[in-house]
Amino acid sequence: MEINEFDENIVSSKRLRRESTGSVHSAITSISLRSSNNSSVGTLDSFITRPLATRSFTKGEQAIFEKLMIQATVSAGFPLRWVENKKVQELFHFLNPALILPGRKTLGGRILNDESKILENEMTKKLMNDSVGVTLAFDGWTNVLNQNILGSVFITSEGEVIIWKAVDVSSELERWKEVIEKTETMFKEINKMGVNLISVVTDSAPSYAAARYICIFF
Repeated sequence: MEINEFDENIVSSKRLRRESTGSVHSAITSISLRSSNNSSVGTLDSFITRPLATRSFTKGEQAIFEKLMIQATVSAGFPLRWVENKKVQELFHFLNPALILPGRKTLGGRILNDESKILENEMTKKLMNDSVGVTLAFDGWTNVLNQNILGSVFITSEGEVIIWKAVDVSSELERWKEVIEKTETMFKEINKMGVNLISVVTDSAPSYAAARYICIFF
């Protein structure tokens, strides 16, 4: 009697395993069939951080792209003509066949000017917000074209150095009166910017040192 009950338990267990296996197989088959007949299955683009684009940029995207282009050019020290290099163009064409790189004249013209205006506005806001005041520092040097340049930088009350501008003073290098005139023009421009100028620092060159005295009348 005990042996028969044991045998019946074994048979019952095998039957349950067969039924369970069959149910799982049927469920998998059903899911596979539904998936294969589902026409709404999309591409893998949604799983890619930034898929390769095949369309032209929107106006906003174009502005961001141009901003990054000029920033990369300046940061890496690339000559403006790098955008006209055939291999560079092939690379960008691979990334986006609809993309057209700007020429060197556009990159060094409109795009550079637009980015310069943005940086200038950011600089002005930072200088205006300096409640203590800023220092204007002059220095002169000769560039590769043998031009004598009068460079000027701002130094904030927190010690941050901000490059402002460079003026060609080749014809006025030894004529301190003309240098003073240029300095006066800078002071007037600073005043229009609403910047609190508290001091001026120059090197020991006579023409530059003479500009310091302008502060007395400014």
